[in-house]
Amino acid sequence: MGHPVYHLELDVRHCRAELRLNDMPLISLTSHDPLPVTFAPPINPFLVGELNIIDVEILPLVDDAGVPTSTFWDAKIEGNVRRFEKDDIFAPGAGDVVTEFTIPDELIERVREEELELPQHFSHIFSNEVIDFSGELSDAPPFHDRDALLDYAVHLRDLTAAGNVAGMLAEMDAKIQVWVAAYDETYEAFADSLREELESFFAERPITDFERDQIELRSCCGGRLWELMKAPGLPLLQTGPDAAGGTTQLPIIVGLRDAALRVVR
Repeated sequence: MGHPVYHLELDVRHCRAELRLNDMPLISLTSHDPLPVTFAPPINPFLVGELNIIDVEILPLVDDAGVPTSTFWDAKIEGNVRRFEKDDIFAPGAGDVVTEFTIPDELIERVREEELELPQHFSHIFSNEVIDFSGELSDAPPFHDRDALLDYAVHLRDLTAAGNVAGMLAEMDAKIQVWVAAYDETYEAFADSLREELESFFAERPITDFERDQIELRSCCGGRLWELMKAPGLPLLQTGPDAAGGTTQLPIIVGLRDAALRVVR
C-alpha cells in the first residue's frame, strides 16, 4: 500500500462544537439550525499512532446578548476518521472508515439523570497506521517558559510587520519538515507552497499593531506545544476584514526545536 492520508470529518447540527485531536485545536463549527455544518480536514501532522484522542466540547448557541438559545437535547454531532491513499481524490463518504463517533450514550444518560446543561464534553480514542508524531506530541517534555513564548510571539509579529517572508519561512522550517514526513512529499514542494502563502498573506497587510501584553498563550499537547493568540482569543496573525467582513488568518503553534522556539504546526 502507499502512503496513507487521514481525514477527520465532523458534522454538527444546532450547536457549537470545538474539537481537539491529541490536545491540538482542530475544528470549530457552529450550526444555527438542524441543517448540518461539516468540515473534514486532513490530520496526518496531528496523529500519534496507537493512541489518538478526540475531545469534543458541545457548546450552546447564544443570542447577541450572550444568552443560550439551544440545549444539549438540540445538539447533533457525528464524526469519523477515514483513510485514503496518497494521490487519492478526497470526497466525503469515500475512503476506508477507521473509526466513527457521536455523542455517547453514557453522556446522554448522565445529562438526563443529573439535569445537566451545556457545555458538555466527550472523548473518543482510535489508532492509526504509519503516521506517528508521538515523539513531539505525546512524549516530549513540556515547555513552560511564558516569557520566552511571549518574546517569540513579538518576534513573529515584527517579522510580519516588516513583510519578511524569508525570515518567517526560516521560523517555519520545523513545520515544513513535519508536513514532508506527514504527507511523503518533497521539502521544496511544501517550502514553495508556504512561501507563496506568506507572500499573499503579507500583501494583505496583516494587523501588527498589538503589544506584548495583548498576546495570549494556549497550551497544546500538555504544554509540549503552544498556540500563540491575540486577546480576546483571536489568531496572532490575521488581516483586517475585507468588504464582505472576511479575514485571512495564519494560525501559529510553536514548540521547542534544537533548544529554540520554532513554528511547528
